[in-house]
Amino acid sequence: MRSLVPADPDAERWLLGALAYRPPNISVVAAGGLEPGHFYDPANGQLYAWLLQNRSEKTRVGDPRWQALIDAAPQVSRPDLYAAQILLAAARRELLVAARDAQAAILAGDEDALDQAVARLERRP
Repeated sequence: MRSLVPADPDAERWLLGALAYRPPNISVVAAGGLEPGHFYDPANGQLYAWLLQNRSEKTRVGDPRWQALIDAAPQVSRPDLYAAQILLAAARRELLVAARDAQAAILAGDEDALDQAVARLERRP
């Protein structure tokens, strides 16, 4: 059954494995705007943050976490496409939150909160 919350757990795992397999891609994906908070699974976001901080070869050598990531993911040639899927899912989750906030503001008669929610909705991807 598909989750109602916009997320792509496979893309998250595959991206992390691809980045562990080819660490130079970490900089490429980070430059595209992907941040740890964009991951739906907090553990994947924490792992991405760890990858960002430990991308030097000196840090990777002998660390079993790197090999575990590589072993768990298929080899992919375009990690940026997985990053784009993660960014899109994160943007959709932000839209859901803004829509809920707009609904709550309407029901409460709070014009200021409604204006803020509508502004967030207008910034959609």
